[in-house]
Amino acid sequence: MKILFDFLIKHIATIVFIILEMVAVALLYNRNDFSRTVIARHSLTVQSYFAAIGSDIADYFYLKQTNRQLAEDNARLNEELASLRAVFDSLQCDSVVSALTPANVEYTPARIIFQSINGTRNYVIIDRGSADGITVDMGVVANGCAYGVVGSVAPHYAVVLPLINTNVQVSAKIMSNKQLGLIAWEGGRKDCVTLNELPTHVHPKPGDSIFTSSFSSIFPENVLIGRVSKDKNKHVEGFNHIIVNLAIDYGTVRYVAVIRNRNKEEYNGLVQEMESEIANAEDSK
Repeated sequence: MKILFDFLIKHIATIVFIILEMVAVALLYNRNDFSRTVIARHSLTVQSYFAAIGSDIADYFYLKQTNRQLAEDNARLNEELASLRAVFDSLQCDSVVSALTPANVEYTPARIIFQSINGTRNYVIIDRGSADGITVDMGVVANGCAYGVVGSVAPHYAVVLPLINTNVQVSAKIMSNKQLGLIAWEGGRKDCVTLNELPTHVHPKPGDSIFTSSFSSIFPENVLIGRVSKDKNKHVEGFNHIIVNLAIDYGTVRYVAVIRNRNKEEYNGLVQEMESEIANAEDSK
């Protein structure tokens, strides 16, 4: 208590000054409209400033939760986009009834927790695995664009091979003329891949969009891969090879979505059955 009295006695002049200032401000606020307006305006400015700081701090602590919610919303929007594409394709076929059926794909959001993209056999690790329904050879998208393919799976994690991996190939098409080709990465630049196996008479214009084709169970049709580059094309063994600028930047992606094709097993089973019949027929010759 003695310390408190000593403090009050030592700073009595300052305390009295502060009290008188508060009384003066109160009198100005209550008896003068102009002063009340000025004080209220400055008080609001100060209050807003500190509220903004508090909001920024709160947003920082909830940043992980917010990013997770954005990833889930992105996956949901991808499913809705796939449904709309199914409706559009059905309407093109003049089948209104089939347009009402849901799309055969679903998306699982995931976060990238590790990445190695500075070599030729690049890979990333995501925080989803077999416990979440992830299996090998599922397609992976980021921001609605083709990202890569699931290479291996553990219970709670999965390895994704991006398009910038020399072991990854994806069936693709040129949107302007529907010509099919095969997307592959030959090493080097991380922002482009090559569209191979095009006939020599096919010369797409720079800027033409390249999408996934329907000739694969990994990706649904019409997922954006990139756009034709201005770089010079190559001719190898009677085929035209087109340079494609990727639609995504692998260095900035942190969240992806894994695609599950509900009809994949049926599709692959039919393909394997036909390949077996062809192999047996050739062996019997």
